[in-house]
Amino acid sequence: MNPILKLTDVKKSFRNFRLGPVSFELEPGKVLALVGPNGSGKTTTMDCISGIMLPDSGKIEICGIETNPNDKKWKYLFGYVCSEPSFIKTMTGKEFLSFVSKYYPDWNFDLMNHLIEKMEFDKYEKIGKLSTGNKTKLEIISALSISPKLLLLDEPTASLDPAATRSVEEIIRNAAQSGIKILMASHDLGQVRRLAGDVVFMVRGTVREQALAEDFLKNPLTPEAAAFVRGDLVV
Repeated sequence: MNPILKLTDVKKSFRNFRLGPVSFELEPGKVLALVGPNGSGKTTTMDCISGIMLPDSGKIEICGIETNPNDKKWKYLFGYVCSEPSFIKTMTGKEFLSFVSKYYPDWNFDLMNHLIEKMEFDKYEKIGKLSTGNKTKLEIISALSISPKLLLLDEPTASLDPAATRSVEEIIRNAAQSGIKILMASHDLGQVRRLAGDVVFMVRGTVREQALAEDFLKNPLTPEAAAFVRGDLVV
C-alpha cells in the first residue's frame, strides 16, 4: 500500500534559505507533526506539498500520485489550512464556501453546516471584516468539507483563543479517527502531545529527527531536539 504522503529528497532554495533534502512518509492512522523553531522550513515544506511552491528537485507523492503541476488530479485529494490564507474579501463566508464547493464533486454540505455551527462561525460576515482567527475557522471548514484524503495544517490554532483551540483540536482528532490522514505543522509542544502520533523535527531547512511523538517528547536524540523540547532557543 502506498503511503498517503511521501517526500523524497525535496529541495527548495531562496536567497537566504535552503530547504532540504527533506524525506519522510505519512503512515496511515496517525497525525504526523512537523515541528521546529521559526524559520526551520515547516511552512516551505507545506507549500511545496500543496503546490503553492514548486520544489527545485525531489519528488512529492499524494496517494501514490506525483504532484505534477501539469496534472491537477492530486489537487482534489487534500485540504490545506495555510498560514497566510488568500480570500476574496468582499465575499461572505457563505458565498466563499458556495463558490469553492462547485469545484469539488465530493463536497460534504452536511459536514460544512455542522462545522459552521460547532465553530460558531458567522457565515454572513464579509471575509474582509473577519478576524485572523475567524479566517482560520473558514479555512478549516473549507478544507474538511472537500472530503479530503489528506489534511495539511500549518499552525492551525495559532490565532485562536483557548476555547476555539479546544474545539479545533477536537475536530482534528475526529477527522483523524474518521480516516483522514493529517500532517500538522506546529511549534506548540502541548498540542503535539495531545494530537500527534509521530514527529518530524526540522532545523534550518533539514530534518534532524523522526520519531514517535511520545519518544521525541520524552527522549529526544539530537542536541537541537533536546533544546527545543526544553523550551530553549534553537538557532
